[in-house]
Amino acid sequence: MENVLPNLASSAPLSSDSSIQISGDIEQQFHVPLEPLSQGPLEIQRLSTHHLFHNEIKDPSVVQVADHLYMMFASVGNSIHQQWIVGRFRALSLQGPWEEIEPVKFKDLRGAQLCAPAVTYEADDKEAPWKMYIQDACFVPGSVIAYATSKDGRVFTGQPHPLATKDSVDARPNDVIGVYDAGISEIKSGKEELLCLLYSGYRKIGCGDLYVSTKNKRDLAAKWSRGSCLLQQEQVPFHNRPDSEYFEWGLEGAKIVQLSHDCFLLIGVSFLPQPNEFAGKRQRVFWAGARDLQGPYVPIGLPLYPSGLDRAGENGHSDTFIDGDYLWLIYQERLGASEPWGLRYAKYEIGIVEQMLREKLV
Repeated sequence: MENVLPNLASSAPLSSDSSIQISGDIEQQFHVPLEPLSQGPLEIQRLSTHHLFHNEIKDPSVVQVADHLYMMFASVGNSIHQQWIVGRFRALSLQGPWEEIEPVKFKDLRGAQLCAPAVTYEADDKEAPWKMYIQDACFVPGSVIAYATSKDGRVFTGQPHPLATKDSVDARPNDVIGVYDAGISEIKSGKEELLCLLYSGYRKIGCGDLYVSTKNKRDLAAKWSRGSCLLQQEQVPFHNRPDSEYFEWGLEGAKIVQLSHDCFLLIGVSFLPQPNEFAGKRQRVFWAGARDLQGPYVPIGLPLYPSGLDRAGENGHSDTFIDGDYLWLIYQERLGASEPWGLRYAKYEIGIVEQMLREKLV
């Protein structure tokens, strides 16, 4: 008998090791029954020189610099030629309008796909308050997560040694040939403040699982832990299987948000298990939850329908920002395979998100 996926509106939690078979309307079955308080496109004033050659924006990373000043770093480029730079934007509110300013310049750091930055800002570090965690490539074996710092937020200097490589992960149950697509967050664990670095580890190009490394933020001598697998593709029931003839891509674009001391929200990117005629419509932001930083993480579902007519298009790599009682998602979306990537936002009440997660994690 064919197994049918449970409706997420029910109280039954999903298994973190699901082998459920897909049937029917996948997105409807796995839609998270929690609508944003508000959502919409980000209003962005582009540099005139970027309208033609760097017309797409994806992989956002948002930091707050002052009470009413935000900076956003993102991949800016073109999907056809896969040529990207790291763009910069500023705004007085998360919703915008955002103004594009001069892009990042790198010193002592290069790569075939040097993009998809994850950035933090530490005002008390007078020498280098800006920290960037960034892939050097994503389409070749041996890619790494590099680390760069900056005093002014524009010129970033690469550090001598990468933070994560294929040799710095404990690859169980799959070998890893490279890592890419970093996400960074701060986690409180007892009296410690941890930096939490998420990234994808390739089994083969385009076929990644999610890995995590941590370190004590306040201990300058602390080293990053070896990477451990946080979530495998086979554990996400609405994600395409690596052995499927319709496989498109692996898990990526992940970050962990701590909602309380024992409630963790993982936000990542999955690809729906649909035939190739759905190409350009299969990528989705997804949520998973856990009661402990190291998991196990239980896939919760898909929080965001594409905004196109009849839900056309796809959404992907997002960043999160906690503003008081609200959780903001800034994420990329396009209306189809030949359409350019742009950015949207969704705003949630943290208490409601946490309540929903706890109900799913019983």
